Amino acid sequence: MGIDNCYSVSAGVPGSTLSWQAVPGNANASPATLSHWLVFDPTDGGATYQQVASLPAGTTSYDLSGLPAGSHTQFVKMVGRADIRNRVSNQILYSGP
Repeated sequence: MGIDNCYSVSAGVPGSTLSWQAVPGNANASPATLSHWLVFDPTDGGATYQQVASLPAGTTSYDLSGLPAGSHTQFVKMVGRADIRNRVSNQILYSGP
């Protein structure tokens, strides 16, 4: 639950960098509502995810080159400040080196 901050999250992987952005839904969207970002990666083929990074609000990318070889399906979570609704990106597919 929480107050809607009027954002959605869009993410993708150009090369070996996971990139994302907070997409405003209307003029009421304010970056001041954003606390930080969390990046998740599967630990067992996709049934269980673990947090692999916690990044400041102004961050828009994460280097995936340090992940083990193989296929990965990540997602990015936008964590809102107190009482603000969190948002999750689409699933992002990445095949490591």
